[in-house]
Amino acid sequence: MSISLKGQIYANTDTAVSDAARRFETSEKKLTWAFVQISTNTQLFGDSSSQPVSYADGEAFELEMADISTLYFKNAAAGQNGTVSIIGVLATY
Repeated sequence: MSISLKGQIYANTDTAVSDAARRFETSEKKLTWAFVQISTNTQLFGDSSSQPVSYADGEAFELEMADISTLYFKNAAAGQNGTVSIIGVLATY
């Protein structure tokens, strides 16, 4: 695999407005490294078919070599909208 760093920083935040699963980005967004932070309420993470992984308010995780447009998340509890923030380094690979 060939990796080309774009040298640009990516930063974005999404706050839930419903209980439906949603994509963090609607178009391809490849990152070599990303830091994902959850705030306000617990969120569930996964792909378009299921979101089985739970992260609570204040928790964070890292991703490497990921297209974050494939990352879906949703509220763990109905009506408890949470916020997800991602900062990372853009790349092409």
